[in-house]
Amino acid sequence: RGAARASLALAVMAPPQDAPAALMTAAELAADADDSETAADAHYRLASGGSGDALMHLQQATAFADKAAQESQSRARAVDALSTRCDLATVLLRDTNPEAAAKAVQAVLGAEKTLALALSLPESVGRDRATAGALPLVARSLLAKLAESLKRCCRASSDGAALKKAYGA
Repeated sequence: RGAARASLALAVMAPPQDAPAALMTAAELAADADDSETAADAHYRLASGGSGDALMHLQQATAFADKAAQESQSRARAVDALSTRCDLATVLLRDTNPEAAAKAVQAVLGAEKTLALALSLPESVGRDRATAGALPLVARSLLAKLAESLKRCCRASSDGAALKKAYGA
C-alpha cells in the first residue's frame, strides 16, 4: 500500500506529459495492493485529466470508491464514493444518447448500498465530522441526477424500452 500511495504522490507531481502513465502505474499498484482508496483517487485523476478513456476511468474510480467506503466503514469515504457516483451520472448525462441516460439511472441506483452505509455510520472525529454537512447535499444531487436521467429515458422512448433497460428488466 505504501508503494501505491508513494507512486500516486509522485504521479501528482509529474510533468503533464508524464502524468497519465504515472497515474496508471499508481492505479495498477493500488489495485494489486488492494488499496481501494488510492486506486479510486488515481482513476479519478485520470478521468479528470482529459483522457480519451475518461468515462472508463470514472467508472473504475466509482467502483474503487464504493469498495473503499465498505472497507473503511468511514462516513467520509462513503460521502466521497457518493460524490464520485454523482460525477459519473453527470458525465453520462452530458451524452445525448438515450443509452447514456439509462446508464446514468444505473449509476445513481448503484448508490443505494453506499448511501445506506453512510447513513448507518456514526459520525466520528476529524474528516467524518467535516463531511457531515456534505451528505445531504450529495444525496440531493444524486436524486436530481436520477430525476434528470429518468426524464431523459422517458423522452427517448415512449414505450419505456430505455427505462426497462435502465432497471435491467
